[in-house]
Amino acid sequence: MSNIKTSTPLKFLLIASIIPQVWSWEVGNGVQTSSGFVHRYAASNTFVTEYLGIPNAQPPIGELRFAAPQRYPGNNSINGTDFISSEFNISTLFFSDFPDMPLRENINSGVYHGVEIYHLFCKTLRGVGIPQRTAQEVDLGRYMMEACATFAKDPHMGLRKLGWSIFSPGEDTLICLGLGNITALDMSGSSEYDSGCPSAFPV
Repeated sequence: MSNIKTSTPLKFLLIASIIPQVWSWEVGNGVQTSSGFVHRYAASNTFVTEYLGIPNAQPPIGELRFAAPQRYPGNNSINGTDFISSEFNISTLFFSDFPDMPLRENINSGVYHGVEIYHLFCKTLRGVGIPQRTAQEVDLGRYMMEACATFAKDPHMGLRKLGWSIFSPGEDTLICLGLGNITALDMSGSSEYDSGCPSAFPV
């Protein structure tokens, strides 16, 4: 018979000390981080904890455009209960559904995720039975390219010059791209599209 050691290994003592801390945490609790305590937002879904408006250390522009993320300077309490105002906070939804985009024939399946990338580079899938791009599709792609180039040149105010608004939940500031398969600036509120999300994350 082998000898049985009665002493408790250190690793089990560590686990035993950690488990109560893990079990004491509940959905909706704030979180203590190395950059300060982050207050949480009370999500409508009781299984989800939302932390909104987490600040950036510095926006990724200029010399920081291709640099590693910068550490957030500070250890004060962070308000994660609401979105912060930011000149970079511009939200968009993509709506277009051109003939060469559906997933299936004769079924209104809608377009697939990532299809807007083809617009952005004025490309489309090629193959047997896939229709050619329409003139409206080309126009929308050019508009999206212009918006991206404008933002790259001037992240602070570029899109404002195109009439795009800073996104604000509850206001008609959500940019709807390709709505009705047309190229036009169309802004809407996000609540209509948030309603299908169980945790109601603003778009």
